Parts: sequence; structure tokens; C-alpha cells
Amino acid sequence: MPEDPSSGNQISEPQLHRAPGQILMRTEATASLCVGRTVCFPSCVSLVTDAYSRKIVGHHVHESLHTESGIKALEKAVGERETEQGLIHYSDRGAQLRPVSRLHTKHGIRCSMTDGSDCYQNAMAERVNGILKTEFLLRCPKNLADAVKMVDESVLIYNEERPHLALKYNTPDAVHRAF
Repeated sequence: MPEDPSSGNQISEPQLHRAPGQILMRTEATASLCVGRTVCFPSCVSLVTDAYSRKIVGHHVHESLHTESGIKALEKAVGERETEQGLIHYSDRGAQLRPVSRLHTKHGIRCSMTDGSDCYQNAMAERVNGILKTEFLLRCPKNLADAVKMVDESVLIYNEERPHLALKYNTPDAVHRAF
């Protein structure tokens, strides 16, 4: 099947710094939540991050990596947007991320994907993923409900309390609200 030309990489680095709510970066943590070398309850996290403020604007915890779970995180992010400006959904080319065209059509979202399998093109989203795993998710969840609670708390702290050098030591939430 030919690839949709509109799904190519449509953003450049300068575009990331316009305003909140214009570009949403999406990634999936495919590994189980774990502490050190101890693998815990198998769970995956879908994250949607605002490219301007670095705020996690949508997330969903699930037991396996499948498309519908990632769509739930994106739907949450789209549902909470406070702007009517155009929106670009940017992600890597993972197979679980492709079949979201229904959501794109429904909300008038332009899709943009990395040029290939180069993870550095989605570095901001991957960095947020890494921060959650190395700074916040430091104990093993007992079950899915525990994993959901841990991620919810971690996202809240990340957004509202953790300052970022790239944001001049402001929190993602403060930058998001200030615009």
C-alpha cells in the first residue's frame, strides 16, 4: 500500500516554539515498568506531550501495546486543548501509531511522522518518556490499577513541580498556562 504523502515529516525545529496546543508529540513506552533490573507488572504507557511547553497533555496506561490505547491518550490531549488553531500530531513510524486517521479526520489534525526509524527525530517525546521512567516510576506496581496511579501521580509532578532547563527553570504547566 502506498504511503500517504501527508504523513511525512511536516515540522521543523523552529516550529516547536510557536505556542502551546499546536504540535503534539506522541510516544509509547513499550517496556514494562521496572526498577533497576527487576521487571515488574507488565504495563505500557502512551504519552502525548505538547511540543511548546513540554507538558504531558494526554496519557494512558495499559497492559499491552495496541493502537486503541494510544488513541485514548491522543483523544484526551485533543479534548483538553484550549485553542482552535491548527494541530499537528507528530509521532514515529511505529505500526501501533499509524491507524489513527479517524481521529485526525474528526478533529482536522494534520499528521506528521519521522522520516524513518531515527528515534532522534522524536527526541523530545522520547526524553519525556525517559524522565518518567528514571525519575518518577521508581517502584514496582502490583497490578494495572497501581501502575495507573503511579503514572497519574508522576505526570502531575512532572507537569506542575519539575522545572526544566529548556523552559528557563519553569514547569511545563506554568509555560503552558502563561501563553
